Amino acid sequence: MSGLGLRWIMMSANGNLPMILQKAGGGGFMTYLAFAPWRDVGVFWAVNRVDFNMGAALGGAANELIANLVTR
Repeated sequence: MSGLGLRWIMMSANGNLPMILQKAGGGGFMTYLAFAPWRDVGVFWAVNRVDFNMGAALGGAANELIANLVTR
């Protein structure tokens, strides 16, 4: 984590991964929203169960998807 603002997490650019803002939530369900500002790419997912290992894997996959979709 490179910063925190209004409970959003900012991840600094690293290699082919652009700067990403992300937010996760839940309560009997899990959600994740991540986007690369100024790159016009974002990902949102929601699942109807709580499984933190699955959530971490999906979050990592979402960030990799963003890395593959940004215009270089």
